[in-house]
Amino acid sequence: ECVTDPLSCYNCLTPLATPLVSDTFYLSATDLDGCSDIDTVFVEVIPVRPVYIPNAFSPNGDGINDYFTAFGGAVATSIVKFQVYSRWGDLLFQTGSIPLNNEKLGWDGRAADGRPLKPGVYAYVIEIAFLDCTTGVYYGDVVLVR
Repeated sequence: ECVTDPLSCYNCLTPLATPLVSDTFYLSATDLDGCSDIDTVFVEVIPVRPVYIPNAFSPNGDGINDYFTAFGGAVATSIVKFQVYSRWGDLLFQTGSIPLNNEKLGWDGRAADGRPLKPGVYAYVIEIAFLDCTTGVYYGDVVLVR
C-alpha cells in the first residue's frame, strides 16, 4: 500500500511530516493574541529504493538459498509481478501481489508443471511497488545451481 499523505495531523500543535516525494508545506500559526503568520517550506526528497536481487540460488532442499526472490528496504512494499523465463523465452514461473523479503514465496527452481529444472541461467522480470505509489521494473538473469 502506498502512502499519499505525508502529514501526521492537520490543525494540531505538533504535526510530523514524512514526505516520500519532494513537496511544499504551507505553515500558518496564530498566537493567543490573534497575531498570525504564514510561511512555506520546501522539502526535497531524494528517493532511495534499495532492492537486492540475488544472481544465483540452489534449490536443493538444504534450507540455504532454496528459493529465488527479490528483497527490498523499508520503502518497498510488495512484488507486483514476478516472472521467470527459460533462455528460449518460455515462461516457467509467474506470480504477483506477494510481499517482499519472503523467500518461500519465490521461485523454487521448478517449471509450471512441477518438474525440477536443470542447472542453468534463467531470465527474470520483477516489478516492485514502493510506498510513494511508484513501481520499478527489474530485469536480469539468475543462475540455478543444483
